[in-house]
Amino acid sequence: MNYLKIYNKIIDKAKNREINGYIEKHHIIPKCLGGLNKKENLVKLTAREHFICHLLLSKIYGGKMIYTLFRMSKNGKYNSKKYEYFINYFSGQGNPFYGKKHSEETKIKMSKIRKGKPSSNLNKKMSEEQKLKLRNINLGHKHSEETKKKISENGSIKVINLNTGKIFNSILEASKFYNINNCHIGQVCRKNRKSSGGYKWAFI
Repeated sequence: MNYLKIYNKIIDKAKNREINGYIEKHHIIPKCLGGLNKKENLVKLTAREHFICHLLLSKIYGGKMIYTLFRMSKNGKYNSKKYEYFINYFSGQGNPFYGKKHSEETKIKMSKIRKGKPSSNLNKKMSEEQKLKLRNINLGHKHSEETKKKISENGSIKVINLNTGKIFNSILEASKFYNINNCHIGQVCRKNRKSSGGYKWAFI
């Protein structure tokens, strides 16, 4: 197969047309082969054409051109179609709203909707009780009535390290002190696990 003939055909076609949409500038004679960064050595290609041209150059010249193709293909993961798809997507061409602008009326409506929404609670700090409840919901555990009463009275539930006798105001405090997983401490306290961090634990 005459790769150079195919390459020149793509370049000649690109010189005599205008592309509406995303383009990539291509050095007809690659810079690594002595090509200059001048207008007469540059041509506008589609993303797929650009990929194919580098594929052809890698077959014609080998060496550095193979490495360039390897980088363009994301270490061999992309072919020309995939390369074009992702290039167009991330350049905005794959977005149906690319290049479109909201009318002033739409902007006002969107602003009113945002203003009517309650402020985010993401920046608010959770109490120890809320954190404990959230952890247990995620784990599918339920506190006993006695434990619920202790949490209600104290805002959090104290835990004791049965090996050392040290008492902590909450599971979180104990986990930070020993740098161990707080969920595991809770599991030991609920008798769903034998130990955490090499210690035995219990609610008090």
